[in-house]
Amino acid sequence: MQRIRIAVVQMESEIGGVDANLEKMARFVDEASEQGCSLVCFPEACLTGYSASDSDVAIASDDPRVDAAKALAEKAGIAISFGFIEAGGAEHPFVKHMVASPSQTLSYRKTHLGPYEDGAFTAGDELPVATIPGVSMGIQLCWESHIPQISATLRAKGAELIIAPFASGIGGERRLESWERFLPARASDNGVYLAACNALGYREDGRRKGGGIALYDPYGKLIASHFGSSDHILIAEIGPDLPREHPDEGMGRMSYFDRIRPELYEL
Repeated sequence: MQRIRIAVVQMESEIGGVDANLEKMARFVDEASEQGCSLVCFPEACLTGYSASDSDVAIASDDPRVDAAKALAEKAGIAISFGFIEAGGAEHPFVKHMVASPSQTLSYRKTHLGPYEDGAFTAGDELPVATIPGVSMGIQLCWESHIPQISATLRAKGAELIIAPFASGIGGERRLESWERFLPARASDNGVYLAACNALGYREDGRRKGGGIALYDPYGKLIASHFGSSDHILIAEIGPDLPREHPDEGMGRMSYFDRIRPELYEL
């Protein structure tokens, strides 16, 4: 892993307002590019807005506006992590998240659905990892971050950074308190950096999405965070030090993942 600068964004997306959301994303991409970032991370379903009840917001992966979002990466010369509700040919749409870069594209469909998402979305069935310049990364969407096996699988496939985009109701100090219960463990157990960002705005049921940004190092320590109530971009540097590079240097720097015994862990 190289030392890179990344931008992590909390933003309000209009449900169904794809063009307006895309324009806002473009402004953040420009700012991240001007600040020398290699990657900019947006919240879950930022392009379409998140809705589990209105299937009309779903767009196809070959929609010109998805292509326009991917083109932002090519134009700026950086990687862009963004999501949308995808009309993918199944009975129900998918929750899709992508990482587009000038060198590679990663496509992920949310594999583990929450109780209120059952019957509204179709679950994906792959946990991909992709390498952009400087870092290998995977995606763990919103409540999936509570599931250790997902992070461990991404780490086993070589991930050095896990991005965790959310579209969740709580914000502010409550959001930080919630994330502090499980996100540091996802990072430290696997020796990976972890970047989380939450959407702002309102859900279709009227509940507010609370925003929030947090970035953790491979030992579970908070690098930087922001928990305001308006659109915001946080920029920080990560890498290159990873526990896997010195697996036996004592408990404080140990690569716990390198000492696991998968043959014992039948579920």
